[in-house]
Amino acid sequence: MLVEVGEAELAAHGPQFTLRGGTGAAKLMHEMMHRKRVLSATEARVHFGEVLRRVEEGEVIVVEGRGKPQAVILSVKAYARLTAGKEDPLEALLSLNRAIRARLGRPLTPPEEVVSALREERDRELGGAGR
Repeated sequence: MLVEVGEAELAAHGPQFTLRGGTGAAKLMHEMMHRKRVLSATEARVHFGEVLRRVEEGEVIVVEGRGKPQAVILSVKAYARLTAGKEDPLEALLSLNRAIRARLGRPLTPPEEVVSALREERDRELGGAGR
């Protein structure tokens, strides 16, 4: 059984229920939030063919285990739209590090030294040794 919940049910039953239902990511998120269904893991397994059909039609399926959200099933197209233009987080950090080093003209201070200096400054401000 697929469950679709409206605003009244959301208010009556709390945040475990979802609302049913522009351009860009904000529009996609709005569309997805308004076309979301909640299923138990067992229901998703038993009705997997229907789940795939609904996902292909643009719905998002939240799969719950023991009453808590465990997974989200969405179409490949929706996933591609959500991840389009996203840079790998590690590459973003490395790129930022390179830019800072280039601007400073030297390597960044190692994190251990930064933490140690901050602790020393804190200890001086508190008027005593470290905690």
